[in-house]
Amino acid sequence: MPGWRYFPSYAAPPRCLSRACSSLGTEMHNELLDGLEHGPLHRFADYADLTGVIPSGGAGVYTIWDDGGGLVYAGIAGRNPLGKGLASRLRSHASGRRSGDQFCVYVADHYVLPDLTSEQIEAIRDSELSMDALVRAKIHTSFGFRFIAVADYATALRVESAIKNGALPSAYRA
Repeated sequence: MPGWRYFPSYAAPPRCLSRACSSLGTEMHNELLDGLEHGPLHRFADYADLTGVIPSGGAGVYTIWDDGGGLVYAGIAGRNPLGKGLASRLRSHASGRRSGDQFCVYVADHYVLPDLTSEQIEAIRDSELSMDALVRAKIHTSFGFRFIAVADYATALRVESAIKNGALPSAYRA
């Protein structure tokens, strides 16, 4: 499924696919990537306050960062120009609902599940505790995102491809 990529802390060292970089043009490429690496970091906890700031339609790319400063996820939105855009995709991530949201599944698997107590596991099993609520709480307390709008979905795919291949040097931990 295009549009997502999980970056564990042991991710590969940075490099950029020359084809992805050259297809965007060096200056445009650097500007777009700079926004995704160094632009304003918005907290998922503040998502409701960002209405009107995040484009609701069109194509875009976003990166998600943990509190340690590491890149954990990159995604795109806007496959259909008349469909849902960045705002909808990021709202879905902020909700913490795992159904149909790969980022929320990653947070559940890699951040929430390892810290569950046996009592919490039993409470989830007995429907006394919501795993999605725990995922939402983790997303709101531990993650922020950056985003850029781009001209079209093809550009979004090229930018995402460059990110997946290490084009954000400061995103990787030693």
